[in-house]
Amino acid sequence: MLFLGCTVDGTMSDIPPDELNFGDGGSGRRDATAPSDTATSPPRTDAGAVPDTRADASTPPRDAPGDVVLGACTGAGATRPECQCTPRTETSCWMGTSTQRDVGICRSGRARCEPVSEEFGRWGPCTGAVLPAMEACDGLDNDCNGTVDDGCECRPGMTRSCYGGPMGTAGVASCRAGTQSCAAGAGGVGARWGACTGEARPQRETCNGLDDDCNGGVDDGIGCTCTPGMSRSCYSGPAATSGVGICRAGMQSCAVDGSRWGTCMGERLPAREVCNMLDDDCNGRTDELPECMPFGVTCPPPATGPAGTPVPLRAVPSQPGASCRWEVTGRPMGAGTEGAFANPEACETTFSSVIVGTYTVRVTATDATGRTASCMTTVTLTGRGLRVEMAWSTTGDVDLHLLHPTGTQWFSSPLDCYYANTRPAWDGGGAQAPGLDVDNVTSFGPENIRIDTPVVGQTYRVGVHAFSRVDAGSMVTVRVYCGSATTPNRTFTRMITSRASDSGNNDFWRVADVRIDSPSTCMITALETVIPASMARTGR
Repeated sequence: MLFLGCTVDGTMSDIPPDELNFGDGGSGRRDATAPSDTATSPPRTDAGAVPDTRADASTPPRDAPGDVVLGACTGAGATRPECQCTPRTETSCWMGTSTQRDVGICRSGRARCEPVSEEFGRWGPCTGAVLPAMEACDGLDNDCNGTVDDGCECRPGMTRSCYGGPMGTAGVASCRAGTQSCAAGAGGVGARWGACTGEARPQRETCNGLDDDCNGGVDDGIGCTCTPGMSRSCYSGPAATSGVGICRAGMQSCAVDGSRWGTCMGERLPAREVCNMLDDDCNGRTDELPECMPFGVTCPPPATGPAGTPVPLRAVPSQPGASCRWEVTGRPMGAGTEGAFANPEACETTFSSVIVGTYTVRVTATDATGRTASCMTTVTLTGRGLRVEMAWSTTGDVDLHLLHPTGTQWFSSPLDCYYANTRPAWDGGGAQAPGLDVDNVTSFGPENIRIDTPVVGQTYRVGVHAFSRVDAGSMVTVRVYCGSATTPNRTFTRMITSRASDSGNNDFWRVADVRIDSPSTCMITALETVIPASMARTGR
């Protein structure tokens, strides 16, 4: 370190310590011939002042660290002549090299002479001096070498745009500039620009629908057909069939290198038409082959006719040459198994029954390929003139009787219409004569007697005979119809019994008298009496 001293005018000098001038203007240079014993011949200044170099027990020399001013003026060096001064004087001071003084941020300080005795003092610390520091890259000459921010690329904390790609590519497509920040060097020495972050430079062009190399062209120069990962609808059949019938488009994906589209997956193309209720060949028509045409049958509308008279029925299959089969699926109460078709295997036939009520019939058509189709309709049979129907609840033989107004006894011909006289020629015969249509001898019935045109004003009597095998009794129901009614004008029920050991005592039930008031009206009077069959044979 170069130690600076005071000049006559109080400024600092960079002459060696043994050549310093002190503040009172005297010379500090010693004469070569002068005595060296400072104890007997103290040096004198040019002003005649003699510095007091004696040790003063009350003012010990300053030797604290940091008090080095104008040389090594601490400890044992505190008695050096250049460290002595006139008390209460000041001087400028500097502790660096002469080339650093007042260069850059460096500034001289001030030192004050602290009294040691009345006549002599020692220079105190140099205060206010700004000494050299490490270069801080802050726009200042911190190390006072005459160069600002030497060793610094930038100032810490600063940022700037950066881009390492080819000129003209920044800002094109995905290419963009990044940023870099200034950071202090190791130990705070110097500063450098850091890495460029966030920039996007040109990449090798790939088939992705993007301008990877930032040259302004998308997927250029590499033979792209599609973008990898993309998919699209596909259909390899005739264009007019797509979306028609069973035909559907599929999906295909782009190859990983973008050079081609992959296989069309999931498409459904036209096929040979088969009978499956689908448009297999995708021509807009379903099962258009002759063997595929929908098969069905059309029933006749509900029909109505008088009981005992054939009612025409005609079913129409959708395919020519189909066969038909008729069956009864529902009958009115008490009809038993009555009701039949003239030809149950023909598509055109008639149905008839002697029992009044509504019948449900079904026809099933079958085509040449064995396909079947069915439909149902109803046939309602009405009464006509006078009709008497009977049914019973058990097995056995129960007989229905109708006695002419002039008849005097049951079981006689021709005035009792019953199983032994089924078609008596009453009142001139024809439609005015009765007829027993059904004689059921086994069980349940039915039996019925009808007169299509009964004589107006006459009164007919209805009877029932427990002929045989109803020894335990059977509940008998009798229904009387007048005119074209479909529901009975009167219904009668009674338990009657036969007696195998004495048939003459079998029950004979006199049911009612029926007076014909008009072709469609009548008066029914209940009799409701039971007599032995033997008595019935002798009276009415």
